[in-house]
Amino acid sequence: MRATGNSFAAALEAFCTQASLPPSYFLGDATNMVLLAQRIGDTALPFEDLHTFCTSPTDTGSPGQLAALALFARRYAEAGTLNPETVDDVVTHAVTSLERVPASDVELKRVEELWHVYSLYVWLGARFGPGVFEGLAEAQQKRDRCTELIELGLSRAAAAGPKPVQMLAGAAGEGLSMAQQQQQQQGRQRRQQQQWQGVHEQQAEQGRERRQQSMAEQQRQRQQQQQQQQQRQLQQQQQLQRKARAEKRLAKRMRARQRWSLEEEACVWEDGREAAHAW
Repeated sequence: MRATGNSFAAALEAFCTQASLPPSYFLGDATNMVLLAQRIGDTALPFEDLHTFCTSPTDTGSPGQLAALALFARRYAEAGTLNPETVDDVVTHAVTSLERVPASDVELKRVEELWHVYSLYVWLGARFGPGVFEGLAEAQQKRDRCTELIELGLSRAAAAGPKPVQMLAGAAGEGLSMAQQQQQQQGRQRRQQQQWQGVHEQQAEQGRERRQQSMAEQQRQRQQQQQQQQQRQLQQQQQLQRKARAEKRLAKRMRARQRWSLEEEACVWEDGREAAHAW
């Protein structure tokens, strides 16, 4: 069954509004799923595929990631396959951003955005398979290149020293230098990468478990079919044996009747001969 992103979003909202649970349970927040479904819009996909796209780790506050998700869903619905070049269609600076180390906050932000888009591509590829999201190895290499460029850019900014004209207020009211800001951003970036890696590994493990369960179910079905076939063969053998016994009993009765007929004819003939002799 196929549905659009808008109808899927409406179904999610209706479900969250009408669902009722016992007091010991609670319903998870589906706000992000609804927003992602609305961003996919009129693209028609099976419910299962829509659910996969809408549960992807896409930041709803990032226009670039939302545009990438919508484009990936549309290309998947139209052609059934994607390649890493699709990223170039949504991130216009994808090629130039990978050529040199970012030298400013704007360039650093662009590389970070590109890292998120490639990570989304790899995440979706792990769910749909390499036959749908082609070039996963290339996408992973480009994502690793983004990571390298981000680290080099942060190191360059830290080595450049503080810039007094770019002081920002800290949490305690004290100013933070540019180097300190970059260090904090680098820490956040590493934590985010670790989070993405953990999500990827968890999803991959879940995928392996689903494949193992599917293989076990297929094995069980094959065994059940073999047992049913063996039972049918046994029933057929029993029917043939019963038929053979019935035919054997019938042949035995026919032979008995033939003997009885011959004996009766012999008695009649003997009685006739004795009567003729007496006459």
